[in-house]
Amino acid sequence: MTGELALAGLSTDSETDRAPVLAHWGNLWELKYFTTDDPDNLDQLDVAIILLQESILFPFRCPQDAPSILSLLAHLLLTRFHRRGDLDDLNQAINHSLQLFSDMWNSTNVPYDFRLGAGRSAAVILWHIGEPEKAFEIHEEAIYGLPAISQRSLGRASQQSALSRRNVNQLAANGGAMALHNGQGVYNAIELLEIGRGSILGLAMDCRSDISDMKARHPDQFNEFERLRREIDTPLVEATAIYNTIGDQTRNLALNRRMLAVSEYQSALAAIRQLPGYEGFLLPPSPEDLMSMAIDGPIIIVNCPDIYVDCNDAIIITCTEIKALLAWLWAVAVEPILDELELDGSDDTNQTHIWWIGVGALSRAPFHAAGYHTPGSLQNTMSRAISSYIPTIKALSYARQKEFTLLDRLADDANKAEMHASASDNQLLLITMQSTQGSQSSALPGVKQEANRILAVLPHGMSAPVLEQPSARDVLQRLRFSSIIHFACHGISDEDDPSQSRLLLHNPDPTSSEPDSLTARDIFDHTSVEWSGAQLAYLSACSTADNSNVELADEVIHIASAFQLAGFSHVLATMWKARDDICSEVAVEFYRVLFGETSKGELGHRKVSWAFHEAVKKVWSKRPDNALGWAPFIHTGA
Repeated sequence: MTGELALAGLSTDSETDRAPVLAHWGNLWELKYFTTDDPDNLDQLDVAIILLQESILFPFRCPQDAPSILSLLAHLLLTRFHRRGDLDDLNQAINHSLQLFSDMWNSTNVPYDFRLGAGRSAAVILWHIGEPEKAFEIHEEAIYGLPAISQRSLGRASQQSALSRRNVNQLAANGGAMALHNGQGVYNAIELLEIGRGSILGLAMDCRSDISDMKARHPDQFNEFERLRREIDTPLVEATAIYNTIGDQTRNLALNRRMLAVSEYQSALAAIRQLPGYEGFLLPPSPEDLMSMAIDGPIIIVNCPDIYVDCNDAIIITCTEIKALLAWLWAVAVEPILDELELDGSDDTNQTHIWWIGVGALSRAPFHAAGYHTPGSLQNTMSRAISSYIPTIKALSYARQKEFTLLDRLADDANKAEMHASASDNQLLLITMQSTQGSQSSALPGVKQEANRILAVLPHGMSAPVLEQPSARDVLQRLRFSSIIHFACHGISDEDDPSQSRLLLHNPDPTSSEPDSLTARDIFDHTSVEWSGAQLAYLSACSTADNSNVELADEVIHIASAFQLAGFSHVLATMWKARDDICSEVAVEFYRVLFGETSKGELGHRKVSWAFHEAVKKVWSKRPDNALGWAPFIHTGA
């Protein structure tokens, strides 16, 4: 049966009935083709395409049916193109796809998260068919709309789900690249990368930013803002507990109150921005502010868009200018950046501190380990700079809100009496798990020795209790009383749900054979009460800075980022699995350098990154060719 005969055999009384009937028969012929034993016989496919092409000429009784028909038609045309090689089929498939995505993007009846994915797809097609201005316009609008699907009124699990279930994982990367390659300027590119990445962390950081100055100058506005930010930052499951009703009514009450609180929060925010000196409160930083963030060392944003096959971008931010470097090869991704910064490995430059921001697929790239690691070689990052990682520039600003004062207090002998009286301000909490429940967890015999060796290098007067085999509840109860926390245990990165990435602890239930877990989500959800004493978290465990979920790569959700959000300005973590003995070696050397005489020339936050760099570098110098051994260890934060 030909397509024309099929059309002739179909008749209906109205135009609105004709579209769904044609689409129904087109679906049947499509099914018949894909279930045939002869895929090269395209007769059934031809009939299906003719019927579907005819159906879209008529109005649908239910407009929401049209997108699925357009999507199926584009798929069948693309299938026929691969069989026959007819470019007309390919062009029609592109046009139908573009129409589908554009219609969804411009429709106010489509949920915003669906629109966002459709907008991204439409922009990519427009870019590749030579309409970069339209592509950039859609991408820019979509990125500014990201908070609509990762909104404060949702719990963190719902925020994560909303972002992961739509095709938005390359939205920021492509938007930044389009800005650079479409003449929009470097600052516009940075702004889009900042807004489009780390949405969940950014919302939480907005709620917890340091506003002590506003508290002193404008107490009424501060009190209202503080009340609302605490309310909307409380996990929704906890918020529902305040109501005495049950079932759906409870959730509806909580949701309504949460949405009202968000609206009140936005109004309070707008009022604050009317105050003199607070015009930019919680807004993206200006170019001048961006450059001031680089006063302690350059910030490097390395972008990996999927709109190019062999082209990536790097943006260098220094305290005097912002530069863009384009079109460099993968194999030499870091070297052009270091050359541009004139970091050649000489004695006067190899202590320069730089911050890496990887975008998209590069969010997991070990920039600090790039290069050739032969004895005496300077063709590597380790020889040329001190490396740190940070999810976004906003996260760097957040990490620097506290001064790193612990070492200053310890170095001042006159304050030692006061230090004993205020032990919680100077406490290092050591958490060790020599054995772990569960068949998948091996013993860690070296963690006890690791703890003892750390205790031996601590300065006099520093309190350092050891929690052996604690539960997650035990740990959470003690964290807020510690300036430094050190975990020596197993760590697991959860690819399916990064918020469930976890540190394995002792399960107090004697009937359970599974370990207790301290998850990234647990840490997120326990930070509504600020841990004011938190300064440094050392995660001597596997994969604590790893997020292998492709859809959420730009959200940078892992255990290390959870601790940073909790208020720890510095987090020392691992990008993948690390050996027990090397974990111990790096940890002990770090504390020895941090509290030793050689650190006295380093000031403030830099002391931590410098000491960790020296510790990793010592292991690297012994076994430079063993990158799997020394390269997992990274510093993230201020």
